[in-house]
Formats: sequence, structure tokens, C-alpha cells
Amino acid sequence: MVKKPKASKPRRTERHWIVYLIIGKRAGRLGTVAAADCDAAIAKAIDEFGITDPERRKRVAVSPIAEH
Repeated sequence: MVKKPKASKPRRTERHWIVYLIIGKRAGRLGTVAAADCDAAIAKAIDEFGITDPERRKRVAVSPIAEH
């Protein structure tokens, strides 16, 4: 008897990221975004949170949220 391989779960293409704005030695949490990678998450965060100042755009950081 031949066993069929188990169907794998489809991989999600987007992850959730926590968005921070770095100010001095501290970082303030702005919220979360869903994006495929780090660069896309930063771009989406800049757009969603309306960060227009070029100096502040340089200070946006993201961290992936751990999936269970």
C-alpha cells in the first residue's frame, strides 16, 4: 500500500511587522503593517502612518512578529 504525501499548508506571502519610530535613544511604537519583506514593510508604514518629513522617514524601523 502506497501512502499519499500529506498536503502542505500554503505559505503566506505576507508577514506582520511592528513599526517603530526611532527618536534619540528611544523608539516609539506606531503600530503594525502586513508586508512581504522588511523594505516593503517600511514603505507601507511610511504611507499608512503619513510620515512626510524626510528625516523621520530615515528613522522608521520594523520588526517581524513571531508566528506560532
